Amino acid sequence: MSKILKALEKAGKEGTLEVAVDRSPADPVAPADPAPVPGRPRRRRKAGAVVTQAPDPEILRRVDPHVVVLHKPMSVISEQYRGMRSRIERANADGRIQTLVITSAFKGEGKSVTATNLASVFAQDATKAVLLVDADLRRPRIHKLLGIEGTPGLGDLLRGRATLGEVLQTTPFYGLSVVTAGTVEGHPAELLASPEFDDFIAQARSQFDYIVVDTPPLHPISDVNFLADAVDGIVLVVRAHKTHRGLVRQAAETIPREKLLGTVLNRAESLRSGYGYGYGGAGYYYYKYY
Repeated sequence: MSKILKALEKAGKEGTLEVAVDRSPADPVAPADPAPVPGRPRRRRKAGAVVTQAPDPEILRRVDPHVVVLHKPMSVISEQYRGMRSRIERANADGRIQTLVITSAFKGEGKSVTATNLASVFAQDATKAVLLVDADLRRPRIHKLLGIEGTPGLGDLLRGRATLGEVLQTTPFYGLSVVTAGTVEGHPAELLASPEFDDFIAQARSQFDYIVVDTPPLHPISDVNFLADAVDGIVLVVRAHKTHRGLVRQAAETIPREKLLGTVLNRAESLRSGYGYGYGGAGYYYYKYY
């Protein structure tokens, strides 16, 4: 895991990794269907293009301003999230990365905002059906970020009080659907480790191209370990100038090496001209780690 720590140290000194910002969007091209993966139903993709027009302003009034992909889809920050999407898609040439967990070492590092923006930018591709899941059953936040109903949700589904159809919320935000945390009773780790959660992920795989799952942080109690076998990749969010080096090391070591897709360095203030960007004093970067 030393590569992650070295990358973060380098970011603090130099600004960011290579980020090419194209301010004049190219003509969109619908991607070709990937080769089918054994055991996964193949969906017929609809023809479409990348959508970069902001949703209805009246609807956006309910959305947290940190969801910049929705508020300012042509901003440099949104371009950075599209860069994250492109890197994940390049790593997914064989179509085996479908379910992504977004987590952090500790609370307050921006994992929920990152998950919401990443899911939204995936959904901008009109050929993709995208599901955002709030599996942070300890401190759910997705419904507040998007200004949608919080119940019923994942907790109700896993307790058998609702079906997937009842907890699945379609949104006016491109092709994005959401399952919120819902009503949580009992121990969250037990719910995420249950066969019902595996069944939920299996059902979602048959309906969506990408599933982005916001989970609790890795410290002090890690629920992500229960999800590792059910998902295809994990992205670690690290807040610059806040997260202790030791916590980053511990967090990286708890994630199975083969599942760790990359690390997002969040709210870095030292930006290098031509590569970084600001948003209320915050910067967002993505580090690939395979």
